Amino acid sequence: MIVSAAVIAALPSRALAQRPAASAGVAIEHVTVIDPATGVRAVDQNVVVHGARIMAVGPAAAVKSPAGVPVVDGRGKFLIPGIWDMHAHPFHNFPARVLPVAVARGITGIREMGSGIQNTIDGVKLIDEGLLVPRMIVAGPLLDGIPQGTALPAGAGLTILTPDEGREVVNRLVALRVNLIKVHNQLSRETFLAIAEEAKRWHMPFDGHLAAGMTIVEASDAGQRTIEHIGALQQACAKDPVALRPPARGAEPSTAPIEIDRAKCEETLRHLVRNGTWLTPTIGGPGQGNPRARAFNLALVAMAARAQVRLLPGTDWPGGGYWRGDYGTFERSPQDDLAGMVEAGLSPLDALRIGTLNPAILLDMRDQLGQVKAGFLADLVVLDADPLLDIQNLKRVFAVVANGRLVDAAMRQKVIADELAARKPAANQ
Repeated sequence: MIVSAAVIAALPSRALAQRPAASAGVAIEHVTVIDPATGVRAVDQNVVVHGARIMAVGPAAAVKSPAGVPVVDGRGKFLIPGIWDMHAHPFHNFPARVLPVAVARGITGIREMGSGIQNTIDGVKLIDEGLLVPRMIVAGPLLDGIPQGTALPAGAGLTILTPDEGREVVNRLVALRVNLIKVHNQLSRETFLAIAEEAKRWHMPFDGHLAAGMTIVEASDAGQRTIEHIGALQQACAKDPVALRPPARGAEPSTAPIEIDRAKCEETLRHLVRNGTWLTPTIGGPGQGNPRARAFNLALVAMAARAQVRLLPGTDWPGGGYWRGDYGTFERSPQDDLAGMVEAGLSPLDALRIGTLNPAILLDMRDQLGQVKAGFLADLVVLDADPLLDIQNLKRVFAVVANGRLVDAAMRQKVIADELAARKPAANQ
């Protein structure tokens, strides 16, 4: 294993959760509350937050705001549960700058999918110091074999070469109470299966890419909770996998549609449903990517949704910039990913549910997150327009409540402006 036990031991010895609420209370008045579970719009509602939880939700005539708390005027606005990014790498660079921006843009939850050991330590330290952050679910270091092609940056993960090493690192990570195990592409089949067996023994979820030599069905059968990226499904569903290969250097790229083996694809999707395996496609927003590949990916997402495979939003943020270190500020957002799902044929309600309620179900927090209900955790987004009419309205954020902490319009603008200013080159440099 190409990392020392001392380095692993340096990880924080606890599961990572959001810092306790800083606010004594918040009230949102005369707002339309949208329920992602049903699509029902409840008009002229008051919502009262105390500490980290929603204390009351109901008609404005019946639910009164406590004296002395900040009040958000919700007239003409729409309230939804907080949005999640279920595949991101925010600790890799500048978390003190970009995590508050995530909150300001309505992203109140992130499943952190591997940003390296030291980066994770540094990120947790910032949260402990009171940084405004989304609710965080953390994998810690990703587990991989010998990288082929684009190598991982130093410290981004652990190189696991044998089944015994896989079992050992799972035991160490379980002892440190990480939230999940993240598996990556280049694990050998034998090492992946050993990691899967050990993770299941400890009832520790393991999520991630397809390991080398594994099919999506085999990974599902081994107990992998989520499959990350649409590429895993591409291999299972393409009639001719050769069509997925990039063109040879100097050759003209094909414009012919990538054909789907529908019988094989549908059986694969039924298998995922039977096993309760989730899919995070990370397809991005409308117009992103090669048109030929995008048409194929959208068709696969549509088939997965029809088969009732449970889907999650994910940006892979900072994506390519994760390796280069030159990414901007949320140039891809979970709202873009959800708009891509609508492009694939899902309804705006389907997409809203995927972005808010599905993460709560996956994380076994269905009784605390994913709806605007009394007793639930106060992760909320106030929108200027109805997302059920146009999914792009998820980007029209007016105010956010993150774990009970109000981020109003003025604070939102300041957080975003400060980060943009920090990215500009210094004068006369």
